[in-house]
Amino acid sequence: MDSAIHKKTGREYFAPRIWKKGLFENEDVHKEQWIAPSDEIQNYDELNEEIKVTPVVSHTRKNSFIPSFFRLSSEYTDKVILIKESDLHKRAKTVVSVLLTEEFNCSLRYDKEAYPIEILPIDFDKLQKNIRKREVTKKIISTDEYKRADVLIPFIFSPFWGNGIVIEISISEGDERKEEKENFWFQRGFSLGWLNKDDFTTEDGQLGLNKNIIDVVPFSIGYKKILDDHIEKMQSFLHEGWENINNFIDTLEEKKQVIFNDFDTKLEFAKKTCRTCKYGTKNKKEGYEGTIACWFGTLWGRGRGKGYGNHPTIREPLDGCNKHENR
Repeated sequence: MDSAIHKKTGREYFAPRIWKKGLFENEDVHKEQWIAPSDEIQNYDELNEEIKVTPVVSHTRKNSFIPSFFRLSSEYTDKVILIKESDLHKRAKTVVSVLLTEEFNCSLRYDKEAYPIEILPIDFDKLQKNIRKREVTKKIISTDEYKRADVLIPFIFSPFWGNGIVIEISISEGDERKEEKENFWFQRGFSLGWLNKDDFTTEDGQLGLNKNIIDVVPFSIGYKKILDDHIEKMQSFLHEGWENINNFIDTLEEKKQVIFNDFDTKLEFAKKTCRTCKYGTKNKKEGYEGTIACWFGTLWGRGRGKGYGNHPTIREPLDGCNKHENR
């Protein structure tokens, strides 16, 4: 691990910094007590003790440069599970952190224009509080999960750069969740840069950054893209909603027409029944309840003629008859 907590002061130190003389009571930093940060240990919640680590100075081994780091004490080998991370990825984060915050020998580039890091509004107060300048954790409230930046340099907020610059380093392979990460950091007010294996070079066993330039997307540009995407989705949603409303109205009109047509059919049928004819009434004669008494052609009815009696014809209700037009 590349940082540890100094037990006496409770302060976290970045490994490359502890070798400066006069920082501690003991000139030999190995005699100071160092504790592993909790977020470096996967099973930290299961352990009930402080995990001691030992500093290791930077050195060359088999023609490879090894940056300063803290090594886990041998007594914890079988007990502690460290968060897995490739050695190359760790070294890459260290290189980027040193270039951006120690040597200030790097530029951020957007749209062919390079901005030297030393002229950007770095928030040095926040930088000192976060010694490692990386793996800053932010929580996603909706999913209750966390995201960690490989390297994060805090800025005094500016409309163009936002709250700072996040550098994500993808060494092994392409990041399948690249767009998700971009949206996450842009929404939280950070500019974002990506580095991959081709952006690094190894010379004399020491890892370095090609040309010391990092291509980034400023917060203002990235956030505008998110807003544009939201506007486009909203317009599409409204357009789809309007189409659904129109389709619903058309369906209602069709249903309405079917109902009216059905009503008209039934109305015509009703108009042509004996029960609705002006000559047809309910039969009140005992034994004939429920039948129709048709008065057409009787002494009491219109259209009566010679030979007709004075009693109505007893009839059952029919769908119609040839006299219905006289109603």
